[in-house]
Amino acid sequence: MVYVITVIFILAYALILCALKAKDILKPDSFVNNLTVFVGWLVALAIAGIHLRKNRLDNIALNKAETKKRLEIEAFKELNKAITDLSRSFGSVSVKYWTWPSKLKLHIENPLIFIFNRSEIDLNFSEQLIKLGHAEVDFVTAIEGNEIVIIQFDHFKKFLHLEIEDIKEAVECFRSYFSKVDENDLITREGHLDFEKRCEEMNEQFVQFYTYLYDYRIILMNRLLGQVFETKMPERKPKDPKYKHLTEAAKKEEVEMRFEKRLKKILDCREGASAEPCTKPFGTG
Repeated sequence: MVYVITVIFILAYALILCALKAKDILKPDSFVNNLTVFVGWLVALAIAGIHLRKNRLDNIALNKAETKKRLEIEAFKELNKAITDLSRSFGSVSVKYWTWPSKLKLHIENPLIFIFNRSEIDLNFSEQLIKLGHAEVDFVTAIEGNEIVIIQFDHFKKFLHLEIEDIKEAVECFRSYFSKVDENDLITREGHLDFEKRCEEMNEQFVQFYTYLYDYRIILMNRLLGQVFETKMPERKPKDPKYKHLTEAAKKEEVEMRFEKRLKKILDCREGASAEPCTKPFGTG
């Protein structure tokens, strides 16, 4: 508003000069001098206008950057909680595979004191799948609610989807094995060793998944909070080749191909065109 009023006064000054010159009240020399002042004001006004416009654009950019950073921080809070909840849910499932071999061993050594309840374990498989399914849905919902903030890491989301589905399929396979194995075979040395090996394989799969979640958390933390704190968390550097870092395991092109293959398997299953065991769609548990 002040800028507009200034422009009006300058224009009015120019009109007054012209009117005084037309009535010969203002001498030519004075008119030229005053006209020079008028031009100077116009130049100063133009410079002021440029600065005002630049300041306005800078303020818009600053507000946009502040809003973006605030949304990124809020997104990280939600995603960090989702990662923690997912890890906790998977941890409560994986702990069973740590304890079952020792319980079976104690039962073999002291069958009258320590009971190895097969029916209780059978029931626990259903509880595991339900818990994993709910945890997956909550995790996916949190990611999709903040998708625009972390769109560049979409292939990591898909990779974690696939890993969760693989774990759920592994639980199903373990349940199938456990339901078919004879109890008399299970309490033999060979049966116990086989059971222990299968539990270790399950644990390995869970541990690998935990490391991926840890990598995902650090990647998001550095991306969304690194500029705020002007520092970054060091990323995990696996010493054992079998425990890959998320960025190494989840190559974008490979993940996309694997993801499309899984979706095709789901569609083929629905259409009855696949003889393989059906896999449920992502997020359905």
